[in-house]
Amino acid sequence: MIHEARICEVLMKHPHRKVTEYYGYVGKDGLMAGLCFKWYRQTLMDAVEKGTLKVGDIEFVLEQIKNGMQHIHGLGLVHVGIHSVFCFIGFHRTLQNDIKPSNILLAEDNVTPVIINFDSRCKKGASLDYNGGTFPWSNDVRIAEFQNDDFGLNKVREWMKETLVEETSL
Repeated sequence: MIHEARICEVLMKHPHRKVTEYYGYVGKDGLMAGLCFKWYRQTLMDAVEKGTLKVGDIEFVLEQIKNGMQHIHGLGLVHVGIHSVFCFIGFHRTLQNDIKPSNILLAEDNVTPVIINFDSRCKKGASLDYNGGTFPWSNDVRIAEFQNDDFGLNKVREWMKETLVEETSL
């Protein structure tokens, strides 16, 4: 949790609309007990599965995620994988790691993605021996590189297209 708090402190000093707001930490008995973030209603995964997002939203959503990733990369950080659980559209769940549909939250408009989960985020070039992404959203690499996040974003694109096309053709 300390590693994640340090990364969040950097992000708090350099905020971005596509990266979740970090409010600080909660202490108990002189120890860090939890991290506090802006609350969102649903993940990208939830929005796709519930039909909140449509096929026509795919490129907009991906461009917004990419925009947040570029901000993170500009700070010399790699998210270590992008997937749907960590992109939220408007609720914040327990943080996991990497870029995947569950790592993206949606803002109040139910279409603008916000990147969450910073526990495995690290500096470009750092070893990933103990911190990797989630299969199948990440490539199996051992060094943090910006391309790792690009790989995850492409997997999210594939997943959204497959899932939304299947749902709309039923």
